[in-house]
Amino acid sequence: MTTIDLDATKFEAEKLFQRKRLIGFGIPSVIAVYFVYIFFAFDLPGLAGRANMKNAVTLASDSWSHKVHVTRDNRLGEITYAVEGERKGRYPEGHRPDWVTGDDAIIIDLGREHIVRYLPSNRTEIEIPGFQLIEAQAEGRTVTTNLPDDLPDWISASDRRVGITTPEGRITLTGARTEVFNYFPGWELFWFTLDSPYYGHGLGTLLFGDRLDPKRSNISGAMSDWWNNAMWRHKDVAWAIGETILMAFLGTMGAAIIALPLGFLAAKRFSPFMLVRAATRRLFDFVRGVDALIWTVVLARAFGPGPLTGALAILITDTGTFGKIFSEALENVDQKQIEGVASTGAKPLQRYRFGVIPQIVPVLLAQLLYFLTSNTRSATIIVAISWQHPSEPQMGILSRIAETLRINLANTTGTEIAETWGAAEEEIRVAVDPYKLVASGMDAARIAGAIANADTKVPAGRLRSGSSDMLVEVQADLKSTERIARIPLAIDTNKYRVGKTLLFLLLYIRRFPLFCRFIVCVTFI
Repeated sequence: MTTIDLDATKFEAEKLFQRKRLIGFGIPSVIAVYFVYIFFAFDLPGLAGRANMKNAVTLASDSWSHKVHVTRDNRLGEITYAVEGERKGRYPEGHRPDWVTGDDAIIIDLGREHIVRYLPSNRTEIEIPGFQLIEAQAEGRTVTTNLPDDLPDWISASDRRVGITTPEGRITLTGARTEVFNYFPGWELFWFTLDSPYYGHGLGTLLFGDRLDPKRSNISGAMSDWWNNAMWRHKDVAWAIGETILMAFLGTMGAAIIALPLGFLAAKRFSPFMLVRAATRRLFDFVRGVDALIWTVVLARAFGPGPLTGALAILITDTGTFGKIFSEALENVDQKQIEGVASTGAKPLQRYRFGVIPQIVPVLLAQLLYFLTSNTRSATIIVAISWQHPSEPQMGILSRIAETLRINLANTTGTEIAETWGAAEEEIRVAVDPYKLVASGMDAARIAGAIANADTKVPAGRLRSGSSDMLVEVQADLKSTERIARIPLAIDTNKYRVGKTLLFLLLYIRRFPLFCRFIVCVTFI
């Protein structure tokens, strides 16, 4: 090698090393610059500044603690005590927590000198150490307080809602209700509900103590009450878990069984017809390009919501994915093993069975296990959106449940706005006979008000006399024409029922295609 060749080689080597150094330092530099861009583009400092650690602490504490609600209905004056505010966790009549005392004035001791008093006439007093005595009065939809203009961070107040959050508990006041939340560690009612004879008894009592229920042994009765726990719903949870695993298993295994023979059609090595290969591959692209959730919505129209729909949705989506994976694995099989099997005189199906399948089994099993775990998560989502009740969805009832949920979320600490979208709109249409309207002394506005006040969402009215003042409470929702026909529209001066003035009354829910319509003819009484 001459000197010129050696110099040229050194020059090329230096250029190569320089290029390598440039790549080695350039790529990490580009990545670092990109991360800096993300840091400011997504406003990470702002996100950190807006983070509410109190809400994070509350969320974490809910995983290992529970709260007991003491709720006063400001319209009816009724006071209820319930674990987690659920109806199924309500204390029986005549029972209440030991930290609640008093009769006319209900005194709630939250601990550390935090006292809440429910006084007559919807008045509330709240004692918090280091702060003035808080007095609140609920009137209609408004709440009047003596709070100063300059409020601390743990108090949020308006003319419609007052929220007070302390380490000992939370107090929420609205025109409709006043509610106190007292927190305790543990999962209350996980084993038995309040109406169970085994509530409050330890394991020793259940195993060796006297029979608590004359009709059942302690062991069988305790197991039955735990399994049928109306609060935690252990039986329903176990059934849902079983359905979830079943959906994932059927969908994944069914997709693998269908995709394996189709994979041979999509593999160039085993399918010489280009048109067949192209059609099969495009089929795979289509079915896996649509999410399983979309297939669930489509299939629900044919099979209805349920495990079958979810399993079929997973099967369709995974058929496309498995088909692509299996076809690529078939393209890479070793031809020598196939030729060895063929040399024994094996037929084509035997060559596939003993020469091809053993080579792709590791890939097949690995993908099956991975997608089985992934589909279990997807099946859980599908189950969550499925309507399992045998009857048609009652949009009016669902709308009221959604409204109750919205109110509870709005009363949660840290919630700024809680709204609902897509809820069904309830209407009651009334056709009035003008002659009967005049004869009864009523008008359209009074009829509309009487029907609206007859719903359970609001009190039906108030009866006043010289010696009494009574709130009228309805017994059921306005969900049938018979119930609506019994609405008293007016009371005469002698306190007798005037009667029904509606000629035609239509009740329906504006929700296409789910709607119901009732017609009833009503006469005077």
